[in-house]
Formats: sequence, C-alpha cells, structure tokens
Amino acid sequence: MDDQTAMPAPPARRRAALNTIGVVVLLLGIACAGLVYWSGRNQSAAHAKAPADGDWTDSSLSTEDSKASTRDVEEYYGQLGMFALRLEDWFADLGRPGPLAGLIAMVATLTALGCFLAANRSGNG
Repeated sequence: MDDQTAMPAPPARRRAALNTIGVVVLLLGIACAGLVYWSGRNQSAAHAKAPADGDWTDSSLSTEDSKASTRDVEEYYGQLGMFALRLEDWFADLGRPGPLAGLIAMVATLTALGCFLAANRSGNG
C-alpha cells in the first residue's frame, strides 16, 4: 500500500490552491457578469425602438400593478398570494441585465471570499 497517496496535501500547497481557485472564480464571475450586462443592454437597446406605425404605447403600469388587481389577489389568495406574486415579479426582473449581472457578481465574490477565508484558515492550522 502506498502511504504517499493517503497523506494530505501540505498546508502551503493547499493554501496556494485555494487562493488560486478564489482568484479564478472572482475573475470569471466578474467577466461573466460584465458580459451578461453588456449583452443585455445591447439587446434591450435594439428592442426599445418606437412602434413603426407611430402609435404611443405605455407599459409603465401593467394590469397586475393596479389597485383592483392587488385587492382581488388579496381577497382570493390572502397575503401568501401577494407574496407569491411579488416573488414571481422579482424572479421575472432577474431576466433584465442589471439584476442578473449583480447576482452573478455577488455569488462569484462570496464564493471567492469563501476560498480566501478557507486558504487563510488552512495556513494557520
């Protein structure tokens, strides 16, 4: 039986590997967030043109945001229904480039921070 395969990696090697993983995750996350934001902004600008026939459209208040709709949802489904509706709207907003890019950057930053903290602890132990 080979004893060298059963030995754990030296702390300095483990710390260097965790720091490298943290840097790679952070750089890839920020690059992906920037790419998502950039591509989403370009796509949004292409679709934001005025209607060809010159008609004016207002999409600032959807039917789901009206007081009557809110009252109906609360009456039929209660506060849990309103919570579910707001949660669904929140997930729909993630499809826009800004919030989605922010979420990607935040997850990458927290993951890299976890790698850096683990590297710091493995170097002390």
